[in-house]
This record gives sequence, C-alpha cells and structure tokens, in this order.
Amino acid sequence: MARVLLLLLLMLFVAGGGTGAWWFGVRGEPIPFMAEQSEESVASRAGQASAFVELAPLSFPVIQEGQVTRLMTMAVSLEVAGEPGRRAISQNRRRLHDRLLSELHGLYGLRFVREHEDEMDVVRARLLKAAREVVGDDLRGVFIQGVEGREGG
Repeated sequence: MARVLLLLLLMLFVAGGGTGAWWFGVRGEPIPFMAEQSEESVASRAGQASAFVELAPLSFPVIQEGQVTRLMTMAVSLEVAGEPGRRAISQNRRRLHDRLLSELHGLYGLRFVREHEDEMDVVRARLLKAAREVVGDDLRGVFIQGVEGREGG
C-alpha cells in the first residue's frame, strides 16, 4: 500500500513538473513572483520614444523525423527604447541573429507550434524572451512582418 501511495505521489510530481515546464517554457508565460523588470527601470524607459530596427530576414529549416519538410523565411522588426536600444541592437546583432534563429528552429520543430492556428502568438512571445536575453530591457517588442514557407525536399 505504501508503494502504491509513493508511486501516485511521484506521478503527481512528474505531471506537475511537466505542466509547469510547458506553461512557463513552451508558452513563455512570465513567472509571477520573479519579476524580470524593476519598477524603476520601467519608469525610466517610459518617457523614451520608440525606435524600430528591422533585422535581416531569418531563414531556417523545419525538420521532422530527420527530414527537412519546409524552408521558412521570417521578416522581423524590433521595437526598442530610443537610441540606447538601437546601440544595444547594433552591438549584439550577430548574437541576436543566432539566438533568434536557434529559437525559431527549436519552436518549429515542435508539433504544437506547427499544428496550431495561433502559432504566431507563441512564436512572438518566445522571440521577445530570447531577444531580451541578448539585448536587455531596452527591447519593447518583436513584430513579425511576414512569413514565407516552401516545401523542402
């Protein structure tokens, strides 16, 4: 009886951990008690005008079961907080490009993203999170201007 109870408890922990990993990992929801931005940093950037930086198109393969099924190209623009944001983008352009490509390659490898109609919300949220890891809090938004895909083979 004790083994059955321990097994059920273990299954409950695994299910909770998997649900949490999906909610905060794949969906990209912020963790409520771990605020990424302090109120002071948000207030100091609130008065700055936004600037937009257009990145070179991001091209990446979609791989399923070891085969390239599609070749995707995505046009992305970033909204930053004024001139400090532009400088942060220009100083980290290569790292940012690599990080965004890595994120897109990983996301489109997931069946969840490929099979849902509202995939752009998930993709936009994950790209914003990935870009903020490179650029910092000067990044305000990620805008997907266009997506093209063609069958690979």
